[in-house]
Amino acid sequence: MAKIAVLLPREEMVAPARELVEELRLDVPILRAIHTSEAAKAGEEAVRIGAEFIVARGIQARILRDCTHLPTVDIHLTGQEIAVLIKQALHIISKAHPTIAIIGFENMLSAFGLFENVFDVTLRPYFVLEPDDLVPAARRAIDEGADVIIAGDAVNAYCESRAFPSVFLNSTADSLRSALIHTRDMAEVSEREKQNTAHQQALLDYSFNGIIELDEENRITAANNVACSMLKASAAKLRGRTLFSLMTASDAEILKNAIDENAELYSNVITLSGVTVVANIAPVKVNGEITARVFSFYEMQKIVRMDENAMREKYLRRHVAAGNFELITHKSKVMLAAVKQARAFAQSSAPVLILGELGTEKEIFAQSMHNTGSISKGPFVSFACDSAEGGALLVNGINDNRHAEYYLNQTLSIIAKQADSGTLYLRNIDKLGLTAQQTLVRIIEDKIVYLPNDQYPVRCSVRIVASSRVDLLPLVERGQFRRDLYYQLIPLSLTVPPVRERGEDKAPLLQAIIDECCKRNRRYIVLTADARRKLLEYPWPGNRMQMQYFIERMLITTPSRTVSDSYILRLLDELYPPQPIMQTADTRVIYKDPEAVRLTQLLDKHKGSRTEVAEELNISKTTLWRKMKKLGIYNKYDT
Repeated sequence: MAKIAVLLPREEMVAPARELVEELRLDVPILRAIHTSEAAKAGEEAVRIGAEFIVARGIQARILRDCTHLPTVDIHLTGQEIAVLIKQALHIISKAHPTIAIIGFENMLSAFGLFENVFDVTLRPYFVLEPDDLVPAARRAIDEGADVIIAGDAVNAYCESRAFPSVFLNSTADSLRSALIHTRDMAEVSEREKQNTAHQQALLDYSFNGIIELDEENRITAANNVACSMLKASAAKLRGRTLFSLMTASDAEILKNAIDENAELYSNVITLSGVTVVANIAPVKVNGEITARVFSFYEMQKIVRMDENAMREKYLRRHVAAGNFELITHKSKVMLAAVKQARAFAQSSAPVLILGELGTEKEIFAQSMHNTGSISKGPFVSFACDSAEGGALLVNGINDNRHAEYYLNQTLSIIAKQADSGTLYLRNIDKLGLTAQQTLVRIIEDKIVYLPNDQYPVRCSVRIVASSRVDLLPLVERGQFRRDLYYQLIPLSLTVPPVRERGEDKAPLLQAIIDECCKRNRRYIVLTADARRKLLEYPWPGNRMQMQYFIERMLITTPSRTVSDSYILRLLDELYPPQPIMQTADTRVIYKDPEAVRLTQLLDKHKGSRTEVAEELNISKTTLWRKMKKLGIYNKYDT
């Protein structure tokens, strides 16, 4: 029910108003008498407590309407009330056919011309528009021969100062009842409209397509969440802009022609804020007249544009680098520094070493450097050093490790030649065997490879970019990594920081992954504030890779489109349960709070009953809930 503030000019009006409020069962958090000087302050209070309507009278209603912009219902005097006021005025003066002046705002007085004959009087209305006009109107009424004045407080005070007869414009329960019933009816209409709007907004927000509502002048009046996400703008920023301002001139011309012809436009490919979309537009008709339009769209799959021959060759060979620095979230200082360093390295042809934990964006960095440098039109070939030896043995049916290095060298030479005039990206170079490392040194130093069945070396101008999850120097000291190769790689080395060290990147990185997963799966979700906070607080030891696959799982299994923190906690615990392990030089102990363990055990013991757990712990259910919230415990028995 809508909240209503009832503000009255006299204290004696409060009691009957309160009885009417109870009778009509209205939600009235403010009901009191105020002085006109307090009207603006009372209006601010009404806004602060969430009132949706104000009921007031005369000058106070005018002030409240101006200072709050809330719908303000005026208390109009009924005909019966005006008749009572005229009788009171006649008792004050003893004169045949007197002239009675009625001064006030037109919004509080109903028609009273018929009363002249009934009471044998002359009634002169003096309607004003501003509060400052009230006293001048009284002065004019006296000058024009009025015998008595009916008016509000300000005029009555003036008349008293001049010892001139006056009657206060008093309201009875009748006018109050009429105003309150009118307000109740308006509130019911408003409530129905809000429900309709909420239903429509739910339909819009749960659509997989972007939807924009346009007015008669093709200006945006509303946009759903999908549209805002695709256009990278809030609904507030889009509101008021013309749809044509978001597209190219040629696309705008096509759309304008369809609109001018009152036609519907289906499956038209246009560019909207730099995004290629398939668009539809349809008119909204009321009584046969077009009053608005609905513009819906969905994004086409992006296609990398390049030279046709190069594109065909690269795609056939699957040697495409899709990454670029714009795809890397780098708002944090550490990531900004890494990207800046990588951009500088991209201008060189010397080998690069990229260090970083599991799941960091090492390969995206490699692809970005390739696409930024002078060899961007060449192939980008990726080779996993940790799987190469096993792969060679499997393909050739060999189980003798003496032959593994031979086939690995052949494989390395072949893929290096495939990457000629481009980039060879070697993942996990720390896993590359010593013999293959010698081959790589020769490729870097001499720009040659020996291919199978070729008697002479072949020229191979390839840029080497390698990555590793571990520091290579200890491997050098243990004789597991060639010192000359280390000295070739280490000058242009950079480290991709883990997600946990990139504070400013976490939120935009999370949102970028969610947006990408939603678009790829054609599903849309909304995280609650607590759910988002849980995801941002999680350390993500698997970095971006772990975050991406977790979001993918969350997206396809969430029971509702609004994802709660309890579901996030349940899924994190299911996928990555804490496992206490023995600490060694290469391991880390994962600690779990003993109180959290105890509460989890009790929840299992009592089949998820919070009441029984709270009773056993001798605490309230509220305290238990707070402990669970603090410790990140979810109740797996909740459905």
